[in-house]
Parts: sequence; structure tokens; C-alpha cells
Amino acid sequence: MSKADEPWSGPPANSSPELFDTQAAGFDERAGLPANVCREIARKVIELGEVAPDDLLLEIGAGTGQIGQWLGARARYVGLDLSAGMLLEFARRLTASEATGALIQADANLAWPVADGMTRAIFGSRVLHLLNPQRTADQAMRVASPRGATLIIGRIKRHPDSVRARMANEMNERLRRRGYETHRGEQGDRQLIEACCERGAQLLPTATVASWQTSSSPRQSLASWRSIQKLGGLPLAARLRNLVLDELEDWARKVFGKLDEPVASEEIYVLKVLRWPPSSVKNRFVVTSSGDKVRSPMQNELLTDLGKSLLVGSLDDEQLMARTGEPPAVQILPEANVIKIGGQSFIDRGRAAVFPLIEEIVANLGRHKMIIGTGAGTRARHAYSVGLDLGLPTGVLSVLGTFVSMQNARMLNYLLAKHGIPFIEPAQFAQLPHYLAERGAVVFFGMPPYIYWHQNPALGRIPPHRTDTGTYLVSEVFGAKSMIFVKDEDGLYTADPKKDRHARFIPKITVAELAELDLQDVVVERSILELLPRATYRRSIQVVNGLKPGNLTRALAGEHVGTIITAD
Repeated sequence: MSKADEPWSGPPANSSPELFDTQAAGFDERAGLPANVCREIARKVIELGEVAPDDLLLEIGAGTGQIGQWLGARARYVGLDLSAGMLLEFARRLTASEATGALIQADANLAWPVADGMTRAIFGSRVLHLLNPQRTADQAMRVASPRGATLIIGRIKRHPDSVRARMANEMNERLRRRGYETHRGEQGDRQLIEACCERGAQLLPTATVASWQTSSSPRQSLASWRSIQKLGGLPLAARLRNLVLDELEDWARKVFGKLDEPVASEEIYVLKVLRWPPSSVKNRFVVTSSGDKVRSPMQNELLTDLGKSLLVGSLDDEQLMARTGEPPAVQILPEANVIKIGGQSFIDRGRAAVFPLIEEIVANLGRHKMIIGTGAGTRARHAYSVGLDLGLPTGVLSVLGTFVSMQNARMLNYLLAKHGIPFIEPAQFAQLPHYLAERGAVVFFGMPPYIYWHQNPALGRIPPHRTDTGTYLVSEVFGAKSMIFVKDEDGLYTADPKKDRHARFIPKITVAELAELDLQDVVVERSILELLPRATYRRSIQVVNGLKPGNLTRALAGEHVGTIITAD
């Protein structure tokens, strides 16, 4: 058995995102770093990692993005974190800044979702000691660039006589007396450094990034620990947690006297740097405890021919790109139904339209799994008109439309709240299967999260990919059972039936046939008609009149009601 396969003694809390989700909103206030220090850390990580703007930088335990937001402004950035709640806070930061990056919910104790040989620098702030050191070193070496790569460990150093250090040491000691093994940061760092050096990394001098004065009282440490669900990184029963903290409070009163009196101290942020030179990364071997050299299990020999071609070939090569379609795609949620509830055509009608549809949705809970997206409607059009008058570009108009669609999703969420139906944002889509299994439905805003990166339309500046497109893409990506658009008309007509009494209803039609008709209004966004022929799973959509009770239920049951538009 290799060291990486040995059982890791880290506590179960490492694999419990819920514990971190509950901390997300108040994490920066409780445990965050000064803003100027975060900027300087990012600058120093880029410098020590020798990261160019086109290089990939991977942050493990990205959290709320205090540091990652500055890294994302300087390089191609990927941030991993176990907690969707933390990443949601990070996503809000990115939206409000000029930084870019990919945020991925993942357990860093498992395989990292990054391809072999793609990463120039790996960074973790106050988190890497929580992980299995052998597995972390294997993963770091696997993703390391052939040009060489750097692993950077960030840590705060406190004077051992500071209030925070003494309180933490005493709390950990009391837990250890009860048989609990708490996190020891320096010990975890040493184990990771040793594992990396066994794999050819070189330990460089520790870099001091910044120091700052802070003041802390025993009461602040106690209040911070009482506000979270764990101590020393361990999930404890509330009774035991309170008992330990009560004991700690008595101890602090005897040692410090006044619990509320702040004591000044200095805190220092340091970076421990490990570098794999190109030669060691190219060989990718592991040195065993006996001194033998063993080829890394992450070696490229395990890649398929296609995988090897992707590593060395051009992504502009049409033949290579054609081959990427050969491996079958996974149908992630084949039993789920995606439902788009129109904004202007439905939600804007208010109680008379929405309440009966809510009742119909509730009646189908337990029988059908539903992913419910919302349109934006009249309020978005008003926002677009003002934005256009002010000269705002397409990407900014996309932001405005997103917030209106979110308002509608929030309203539906409140109406469905008593039935336990949650509202989710894009950062929480990784938890979608769990929500569907537990509650049977979710509500999300239909606008695709392109925001500032929204492409310009062929004509004008209105975002071409809006809420119809966003909900359709969800149905295709997850391989959903159906894609149902709930409107205020029976489906597709040859003309607007509200304006032309001679308009003819079309029960079923292909994309090609629809193009030949060259209709003025096609009931859904035209971009969907471009996406359907290229789809793998969701090659048809259904448009139903939600004002007629029972239509949604019939569509969920697979009946041909309304209009069905197919790819071919």
C-alpha cells in the first residue's frame, strides 16, 4: 500500500461542506485578513511562483476569495473549495471586481479537477495542513507544468504569548486531554513539505509577506468559537463544545483577569515555498521510504490516445476537436424535468396566473423531479431601455437582466418555501442532485451567468442569450428528461394570435421547417433554435399554456400538449 493510499487521520470535518457553509457569510469578519495584506499576498504568490498572465494558478481552499480575487486579476485562476457557501461569497466578489476565474466545488483530499501538467503554481492559505500530505503531494506533482511548478503554503504566525495563541493552545490541549486529535498547523506543513521533497521538490527560503498590529481579547476568541459548529477543526456535540468553552472561559479569567480587555500583538503572514524544477516534473517519480524510485501513478501513460493528443495538439485543430465528441457524454439527471416559467408571459400576470401554477407544481412533487427556471419579463425590458439610453454595453445589460430574473426566482421560492423547495444560484448547482433527491424540485434564475462576458448580438445590444437559453442549457448539460416552457399561449403559431385571428396553431415542427416559415415571432428565443441541432440529449422542447390548469402536469407525464419543436 502506498502512503497516499494509507488511511488519513484527518477528522471527518474535512469532508463536511455544511460546516463551512454555515460560516461563509461571517467568515471574513471572524477570521479574515486585512485587505492590503491580501493584495500583497497575491502579489508575492505571483512573484514567487513565477506566474505569467497566461499561466494557470490553482488555489486550494479558495474560501470567500479574499486573496483569490487578486490572484484572478493577475493570472488564469482556478479556485477549489469544499464549501458551496464559501464559493458563493467568492462569486459575489468576482462579480463586483475586474478579476476572472473558475470556481469549483471539490474535495481537495480527492483527485483535483485539473488536467495533468497544466499548473504553474499551487497556493493554499491556512488550509493545506488539513489535507492528506501524501495525496496532496501526488496531486501537486501530477498537475505541475513541465516547465516547472511551485507549491506555496500560506500561514499566519503569532507570537506564542499573544492572547489568540495562548487561547488556541489551551483549547487544543483541553480537547487532546479528552482524546481528540486537533489540527496542528506547523506539523501538517512539515509533513506536506517532506512528502513534496520526496517527490523531487526543493524547499526555498520562507518569505515574510506582511506584518500588522492587532489587538484581541479572550472574550473575542471565545465569542468566535461559540459562533461556529466546531473546535480545533472538529465537529463536536453542542454540549461538549459548550463544556470545553466554559472551562476555557474560567481558565482565561484566572490567567488574563479581565476577559474584555484587548491586548496588542503582532501578526506575520509567511509563505513556505516548494519548487519542482522542470527535470523533476518531467520524470514524475516518487521516492519511497527505502530510497527506490517508482513511476508516479498519475503518469501520462495512463491517458488515452485522445488525452495525449489534447495535451500536445492545438485546440484549433478541427480533426482533433471532432474526436472529442467520440467519448459518450454522461446523462447526469435523466429523470429531471427542466421547466421555464415565463416572465412577461406569465409571472408578470401576478396572483391570478402564478398561484394556480404553484398549486400544480406542488401537486407534482413526489411524482416528478423539477428544475424550475424563471424569466425576467417587463421589468428587464425597462432596465434594458434605460441601460441602452445610458449607452451601456451588452455585458452590462446582461447583468441587469440577471437581477430581474433573480427577483422572479426569489418570489417563486418564497411561494414554495413551506414545501421545502430551495432557491439556488449558479455556484450551488453542484448540489443540485442532492436538492432534487431530498426536496424534488429547485428554483433558479434562468439568465445564463455570462454577465460581462456576454457576446454581442448580430444586431443591436440586447443580450442574445437570455432566460429561455439559460434554462434550455441546463436541460442539455444535465441530460434532463424534458424541457418545458410555460407561456400564456397554447404554443407556436404562424403569427401572434393576440394580434392576428387568422394565426394557425403549429402542434409539432422541426428547426429546419421552422426556419423555412421565416416567422416574425417564434415563441422562444431564436438562439435555442441554433442550439437544438447541436444538442446531445435535449433535442426537443415543449411549449405549453400554463394558464390552462393541468397542462404542465400533462407535459410532465410525457403527453403531447402544446407545441413540440425538435432538432430534426
